Amino acid sequence: MESKAFTESGLTFNFSACENAYKADTKERNYNGLNSVDFIVEMPESVFLIEVKNLNNPEIPLEHIARQKEEFLSRHTSRDRSIRSMFQREILQKLKDTLLRSLAMGEWFSKPVIYILILEFNDLDYSQRRLLLEQISSNVPKFSESCFTSIHSVKFDLCDKEKYESYYGVSFA
Repeated sequence: MESKAFTESGLTFNFSACENAYKADTKERNYNGLNSVDFIVEMPESVFLIEVKNLNNPEIPLEHIARQKEEFLSRHTSRDRSIRSMFQREILQKLKDTLLRSLAMGEWFSKPVIYILILEFNDLDYSQRRLLLEQISSNVPKFSESCFTSIHSVKFDLCDKEKYESYYGVSFA
């Protein structure tokens, strides 16, 4: 039986209770340079596309983490809208590329798609998280073509690992 435990950004996910789960951002799954989310997980009622960003990762050197946190906060809180939306564009591009790659490879999602960003970052307060959730949610692509009916309404959620574990029922190893 194939293992359904994967590590990303210092977090280990246990997808053993899921129907199917795989790490999507590998060289083997790369299609013409398209980026991908970290995991694609099939649940009984939906498909999760999961991107993990862990700025609290203890495996990364402190000076690198400090620089990442500073860059993230300056991009997210900048008054310059183009700088602030850079992170959002990166996150949305991974979703678009994953969907394009799946369609190009003939892989169809027959269940509703939920795009989940697991963001571990203690320096981001509730209002900043809420704003980020709203900004990304409002820019998730909507599909109207009949061949995209299973993914015409991609939902987006932003959570930390505790919310993810309790709300989506998938545990960390």
